Amino acid sequence: MSNRQTRTPTSVLLPTVSWTAACDDVAAQLGPEDELLIIHDSKDDPVVDRKPLSENVQFIPAGDPVGCSGKANAIAAGMEAANHDRLVWTDDDFHHPPDWLDRLHRTTPNTARQQSCRRSSVKIRLQSC
Repeated sequence: MSNRQTRTPTSVLLPTVSWTAACDDVAAQLGPEDELLIIHDSKDDPVVDRKPLSENVQFIPAGDPVGCSGKANAIAAGMEAANHDRLVWTDDDFHHPPDWLDRLHRTTPNTARQQSCRRSSVKIRLQSC
């Protein structure tokens, strides 16, 4: 059984307004239970014209930020939409080697309690920005 079949499901948050190589890179690395959330500002962004590669790639509109940066707004929207407790954030201009997501799974603690604590504390910090 491969690492992709046995690892904890992950939600990858990728804020962008246009489809980039990073979107393709990350989508190709998803396991069957993972999801890639492409978080954009509005329905007018060019990225929404792109058809998702698979059912576990979703487009999430973040809307206009209120009292915080566009990046913080996008991450907060992605966290709200995420289906999994394990979250990974990345950028659209970062090169993602073919084993990027697998390496993160191998080097990141895998306990639900640690993940939930991290997710809750980050969400609180983002909401207060």
